[in-house]
Amino acid sequence: MADSEQRLAAIQELLNSISIEQILYLPRMEDPQKLAAMRVLASLFSLAYIGAPAMMPLVVFEQVVLSLRHGNASSSPFAYANYALLLCSMLNDIPTGARFGTLALRLLEHLDTHTFKAKTLVTVNFFVSHWTQPAHHTLPSLLEGYRSGLETGDFEYGGYAAYMYTCHAFLVGRELAELTEELAMTDETLAQLQQERSRHVNGLYRQVVRNLIEAGPTPTIIQGPFYNEEQSVPLLQAANDIPALANIFYCKM
Repeated sequence: MADSEQRLAAIQELLNSISIEQILYLPRMEDPQKLAAMRVLASLFSLAYIGAPAMMPLVVFEQVVLSLRHGNASSSPFAYANYALLLCSMLNDIPTGARFGTLALRLLEHLDTHTFKAKTLVTVNFFVSHWTQPAHHTLPSLLEGYRSGLETGDFEYGGYAAYMYTCHAFLVGRELAELTEELAMTDETLAQLQQERSRHVNGLYRQVVRNLIEAGPTPTIIQGPFYNEEQSVPLLQAANDIPALANIFYCKM
């Protein structure tokens, strides 16, 4: 925690001399060691987010510090998007988080980088944008993130974008029969991409929608052909997969 606090303090000090909007025009990062560090840190984010959430802020803060001190790298949009996530959720600074989310999207275009496009679009549109705008505004960008993931071989985040699209479609009130078809197609896509974690969450929403359509006496018991909470919850608890558990308990509300 002390390391994270030190890195956060370093970010705040660096931001005293540059506005968030001016970060867009920082020079490109050229130091090979710093670029390698950025790539390693970017690869660690998903592992930290799922299995070691206490480490996740340190990973993100270090990327932001490197970018502000040494220039923007191709992974910097993803770093700023993740920082926006933390600002909105952990640090309770939604206005600044929204500005960093906008910065991340603008920097994608400014750098004309595709490697981290799916990651950045997923992070901003699933974890940041909904704080300040209706969730239905995120649907086109999540589809774009899915397509970008397929084009660049980032099947992990392409898979996230696919199930997050159906999740948001469910939350904004998509007609259930139409959503049933979309969830089935998403399941097929995720199976082809071998993205079992995303397929697992997609199956959760698929079962919830089925429960609502069938209108049985116990719709909050998520058990059926697409998902079985009794089997899944112990496994997710053992894996410390807090995001997946959160999805289950949210759907039961």
